[in-house]
Amino acid sequence: MTSFFRALLAQPRFDSLNFADVGRLTEHEKAAALECMDAALAAFLSEIQFRHGFAKKDRELRDDLWSWSRENLAAVCVCEDKVLDRLLEDAADCVEYFFPCAHHDTRLQMAMGLAASLSIDDGVTSATSRKRLANFQYELWCGVPDSERDEWSKMYTKVIRNFVRYFGASDARMGTIGANGWANYVEASSLEESLSKSLPPHFSLVRPGTDGHGCCPDGFAYFFRILTGLPGPFILGMFKPSKDVQVPLEYWITSMAPLTTFINLINDLFSLPKELLAGETCNYMSLQTLARRQGGHPSAFPRQGDADTLWTFRDTICEAMDLLRDATGSLDRAFVQFHRVCPDDEKNKWKTALASQVWTAFRHGYLSWKVNSPRYGLASLRSSFIDDGGNH
Repeated sequence: MTSFFRALLAQPRFDSLNFADVGRLTEHEKAAALECMDAALAAFLSEIQFRHGFAKKDRELRDDLWSWSRENLAAVCVCEDKVLDRLLEDAADCVEYFFPCAHHDTRLQMAMGLAASLSIDDGVTSATSRKRLANFQYELWCGVPDSERDEWSKMYTKVIRNFVRYFGASDARMGTIGANGWANYVEASSLEESLSKSLPPHFSLVRPGTDGHGCCPDGFAYFFRILTGLPGPFILGMFKPSKDVQVPLEYWITSMAPLTTFINLINDLFSLPKELLAGETCNYMSLQTLARRQGGHPSAFPRQGDADTLWTFRDTICEAMDLLRDATGSLDRAFVQFHRVCPDDEKNKWKTALASQVWTAFRHGYLSWKVNSPRYGLASLRSSFIDDGGNH
């Protein structure tokens, strides 16, 4: 049966999404593709019953985050103060939107982790620290003494350890999930920088699709996205809203796969407009499209008279939307619907109620931040949720 999004994107008005390489688009083609993306994203949000909102500013969080930065982060950054302030602002904004149910301690741990990870960007950390990113976990697990490590790595290790102590205090496994997520992000950032300069040979066949065996394996783009997407830390921030209250790991561990899909692919789908404008190619959408083309996958949207009938961005967008709709439905059933049908006993009811509450808040807050944040360039989409008076 044809999916809702496949039927939608098959309409001629989405023909401008039939491209394979962002880097080759003209400015006119980019503008046409952006218009298509606005319509596609609006349809996607409607299909998953998105509720738009704005987050309240948390003054206590911001005061403590800036105080922490002055003592820890600022000393290892080489950027101007206004750049660091913008980085801290982004970290605080994310936490306010993603974790509206969380108490101060959880919010602050998440904000410090996000700010520290965002500082990996070029121009924020020193060239010396950036050269050491690929060695971060190696040095950590080999027990290299702090005296032999760069200042940024020492700061980031301290952030991870504090995060582990907080989220693993009642269940060490939760702390480990967080540690792995933050540490893997460093490795992935180093790999991303390398891939932006030169893709692996399996992505570089001169004539994609000519080998019937499909030499380029599927799955690399998503594997890479898991490393850069920070799903583990975000999941912990959701399910441990305070120091003394958490949804037990056994309750949500069965939903790790759809949670990871939701966190990762929402980001990729809603980042596509800004990445189109910037001509960025080292990201999930571009790598997935390229891998499918190298493997000879045909497009579900071939255009009459077009000699190229291989997979395009139109297919990747459709695939991502299908995966996200399925993941969102699965999570709504696991947390919201299950709470409604769960046996009415005190032992389980509080867990199901809390899980339903924090998932629903995260679901809509995560998307609202994407829609509202100026960095994503979705002003037209945002305006569809707000009337002329600034109301929803």
